[in-house]
Amino acid sequence: MTRKSVFVLVAMVLGVMIVCSQFALAAPAQNNPIQALQARMQRLAQELNLTPDQKAKIKTIIASYRTEIRDIRQNTTLTPAQKKSQLHAIVKEISNQVKTTVLTAAQVQKLQQAKDALFSPRDRAIFSKLSLTADQKAQIEQIVAKYKPQVEAARQNTTLTAQQCRADVESIRKTAWGDIKALLTPAQLQQLEQMLSVLRRK
Repeated sequence: MTRKSVFVLVAMVLGVMIVCSQFALAAPAQNNPIQALQARMQRLAQELNLTPDQKAKIKTIIASYRTEIRDIRQNTTLTPAQKKSQLHAIVKEISNQVKTTVLTAAQVQKLQQAKDALFSPRDRAIFSKLSLTADQKAQIEQIVAKYKPQVEAARQNTTLTAQQCRADVESIRKTAWGDIKALLTPAQLQQLEQMLSVLRRK
C-alpha cells in the first residue's frame, strides 16, 4: 500500500469514528479529495495526540484490509453505491479495532466529546478569527445552548437510522450556523467567506 493510500485510509477511519460526523462549514475540495482527506487526517491525529506507535498500529490494521479494499475497488460488477457501502463497512470494522486496541480511554472519550459538540474545533477556530465582540460571543453561546439539546436528542433517538441521525444533526447545525451568520457584520461575513474559500482549496 502506498504512503498516500495509507494517509487516505487513516483519514477515513478517524473520520468515521465520529458518528453522525461534524457539520463542515465547507465541503472538501471535490477536485482533490486525497488532499482534503490528508488534511483531515492530520487535524484529527493532532487533536487526539496520537503517538508514533499508535499511528504505526493504525497503519498495520489498515494494511490487513488492503487486498479486500483493492478487490472492491476493482470489482466492475459493483455499482458505485455498492462499492461505497462495502468500503464504509470495512472502515467501520477498522474503526472498531482502532478504538478497542489502539486508542486510550481518554482518546476515546475525546472522540465522544467531539461527536457530542454542536460545533467542531475547526468551527471554534474560525470563530476566534472573526474579531467577535463580547456581545456576539455571548449570543453564540446562547445559540449553542439552544441547539445542543436538539443534537443530543437526535443522537439518542433509537428510532432513527444512522443516515437519518446524520441528516437531522446536519440540519440542526445548518440552522445554528444561519443564526450565527445573522449576528455577523458585513465585514465579518466577508472575512468568513475568505476563510472558507481558503479551506476549500486545501
